[in-house]
Amino acid sequence: MELITHALTGMTLARAGANRLTPLATPALLASALLPNIDAVFTYWGKPTYLQFHTGWTHSLLGTVTLAVLLTLPFWHWARQRQPQTHLFLKLFLASWLGLASHLLLDWTNSYGVRFFWPIDPTWYALDWLYIVDPWVLAVLTLGIAAPALFRLISEEIGVRAPAAGARRGAWAAIVLLLGLCVLRGPLHAQAVEILGARMYRGRTPLRVGAFPAPVNPFVWFGVIETDSTYELLRVQLAGLARGLAPEFAYYKPQPAPVVEAARTSFTGSTFLSFARFPLLRVETTPQGYRVWIRDLGFFHATRLRRNFCAYIDFDHNLQVNNEEFRVKAEEGIP
Repeated sequence: MELITHALTGMTLARAGANRLTPLATPALLASALLPNIDAVFTYWGKPTYLQFHTGWTHSLLGTVTLAVLLTLPFWHWARQRQPQTHLFLKLFLASWLGLASHLLLDWTNSYGVRFFWPIDPTWYALDWLYIVDPWVLAVLTLGIAAPALFRLISEEIGVRAPAAGARRGAWAAIVLLLGLCVLRGPLHAQAVEILGARMYRGRTPLRVGAFPAPVNPFVWFGVIETDSTYELLRVQLAGLARGLAPEFAYYKPQPAPVVEAARTSFTGSTFLSFARFPLLRVETTPQGYRVWIRDLGFFHATRLRRNFCAYIDFDHNLQVNNEEFRVKAEEGIP
């Protein structure tokens, strides 16, 4: 999820009652809900290095405990000199850990995923339930925070005393609606996967199936199916007049070749492939040698307008790497 959603989640948790832990619980929750994305500092060493460490230890179970302690220390040092409180460190730690845990859970629900058990297990876990920038999630969290404030202003205008628990009720309503959204999306995702996996594609049996959410319509999913030689992209509609499957694109996997294997074992290639779930490799001949493009088709629809999330590796004729990088590119053949 993007930063706004994480910040709104931290504020919602605070208003739901976590702000009662200590006067500094709200800023601790806001900071901790955003803190895992501090791994963006790795872009200083290049985008391949950033991808290698992104959603690594800062998005792991071990990382949440470590970051919670590191974040709690300055808050605790500042607060104990001004407002001594019993179990202050523990309360601040709990608030910080709660914000960090919310960040991991939200990222788990989308198609990007997290590595919960890094560094012991580098496996990515992604539910594919929610869109990366989900307007429904943003709307629910925004209303949960803004609606009570709006009702309070209206009450003050007409001379009626607003209930003191309005903000807390609004926050809990947002949490319940967010959980309800996940309860809805989970079975719909499973239904889309089942439909996609129950048919043949060009006479080939699916090896892997992925279903990714549309940004607005919860009944529309974008499917990616891997066969032994192709990737098939389809649109799945689970309700309405257009219910059913609509094929969109099909891409053939590259034939085995030394340059393809060299791309897979390069730093950028191996890093990208450790993350990509449906990687499409394409080889271009250049005057200097070859350029191999890699794109994760799982993000095809999510990044379609921006044509991004590609990696390339340049080789000379002896298959030595000349350059490797992530880059925005409108690939020919990929609309």
